[in-house]
Amino acid sequence: MEKTILENRQLVKKIAGKCFKKYGNYLMEFDDMVSIGFIGLIEAMGKFDASRGNKFPTYAAYRIKGAILDETMKLLKSNSKIKFMSLEDLEAGILISTALSAASEISKREILSLIDKIIKENLNELEGEIINLKYKTDLPLKDISKIKRLSRGRVSQIHKKALLKIKESLKSNGITEVE
Repeated sequence: MEKTILENRQLVKKIAGKCFKKYGNYLMEFDDMVSIGFIGLIEAMGKFDASRGNKFPTYAAYRIKGAILDETMKLLKSNSKIKFMSLEDLEAGILISTALSAASEISKREILSLIDKIIKENLNELEGEIINLKYKTDLPLKDISKIKRLSRGRVSQIHKKALLKIKESLKSNGITEVE
């Protein structure tokens, strides 16, 4: 067991480094990610089945990254300061810039306030979490699917449904140029 850990310590550090660059610098320290990565490595050692034809480092990499992402998600949920995503971060998802240019009589602040209200009133908890993870933490849907333990296709469906709900609510509020 100790030999396997020593042989794969660089793998853990490499994955922790990538995760830290992508999502960790404001939630968790690099050393914490490395520690969690080692926990994922140990779990991988206990669950690895060589008869499936996979190499251990390949299998371990998924378990290491999954352990780090799971812990990151726990921190996100427990941090009371992080609620739904900020509205300015949502712009990329639903093309608010189009809505802003189409609704000249409504100020940008009013539109952003309206979208915040729409998210809170019209999205269920899972939809809100997926929108939050996608735009607040800039996670790809692939990683969100691992965190939420859903298939990538299912996360994509929920994401699309949430964006459609937001779009429809914007239309019902007189903002018709949202694509």
